[in-house]
Amino acid sequence: MKKLIGITGPLGSGKTTASKILQNKGYVQLIFSDVIKDEAKKRGLPTDTREILQDIGDELRNKYGNEVLAKKLLKKAVKLKINFLVVDGIRNIGELNYIKKRGGFIIGINSSLENRFKRISVPGEFYYGKSKKEFEKDEARDRGVGQDDFGQHAKDCLNASDIIINNNGTLKNLKEILLHIISL
Repeated sequence: MKKLIGITGPLGSGKTTASKILQNKGYVQLIFSDVIKDEAKKRGLPTDTREILQDIGDELRNKYGNEVLAKKLLKKAVKLKINFLVVDGIRNIGELNYIKKRGGFIIGINSSLENRFKRISVPGEFYYGKSKKEFEKDEARDRGVGQDDFGQHAKDCLNASDIIINNNGTLKNLKEILLHIISL
């Protein structure tokens, strides 16, 4: 693999948008939640419920180690002979460290709580029609509140990033920052 970038940050911060910008520059995107969705399908469980997916991810990390999801994604990248990879959705410090040990550069994306809720509350997004209270509950778990070591820890991952982008601006601003980072 020539270049490996990991994307982390809290719920609704713009991780997937950042990954898509990198895809337009030749990176292949692999998403942590896709590994978990595959496991949910094997178990006959729904893949559209955040809590179920988080529980499965936590269970897999508890059983096989905190880096298990990162290992699965990177194994898939090697099998597919991907040279420029962006992995989207790092939620546990074990995943982050595994990617760093393999030469990965970690980009943290952050944004205000208000902006994040606005972004994911529009039609077609996960929180459309849901309350801010529901979002804040999920957001707290995502950050690591009350979580075991094998749970969600987006706040710790953000703090351990090689660089943090404040994504309270425009899409154009985010794109300019990302393009600058990958040119270094």
